Amino acid sequence: MSKRQFANFKITQLEKLFDDKRDKPDVLESILAELTHRTVPRAKDLKRRVLQALAVGQQPAAFKQVLQPVSAADLKFSAEYFLKGQKNWTLEERTEAAGIARLMVSLAKMIEKRTG
Repeated sequence: MSKRQFANFKITQLEKLFDDKRDKPDVLESILAELTHRTVPRAKDLKRRVLQALAVGQQPAAFKQVLQPVSAADLKFSAEYFLKGQKNWTLEERTEAAGIARLMVSLAKMIEKRTG
């Protein structure tokens, strides 16, 4: 039977450890092992956060990149593509693309309005 590494830690200490070491899967696994012995609401919440951090850590690097905000110009450019369509698009595809283009133009206007 393995010893509980964090048995003497208060929940506040476990939360701080999580905040400090959330990018260390081995530490997260140890915290998770301890949390299986705890039932208070804060422990359950921390367990959920630990599981999320572990899941994110398993994603390919491309999924971890933070997306840059899309500019109004980018949206307008994309809307033009959808409005033009492609020669081999069906009527249904062109109709759907036109709807997407309208949404992109609306988003572009909202961005322009907010940014000034």
